[in-house]
Amino acid sequence: MCIDVPTEGVRTVYARFGDWLGWPSVILVGLFSVSAIVFGGGAPGTHLLAARN
Repeated sequence: MCIDVPTEGVRTVYARFGDWLGWPSVILVGLFSVSAIVFGGGAPGTHLLAARN
């Protein structure tokens, strides 16, 4: 199967707004990572700083 896809002169939604999808995704991953580190949220007893008695 062979498809002829134009590479120039065609305006697409992704060409105009593709970066607007990527950057918010990167920011959200960063925010979720920081919140997971700050607030914990793992299963009970699995936190690295949990005190052992």
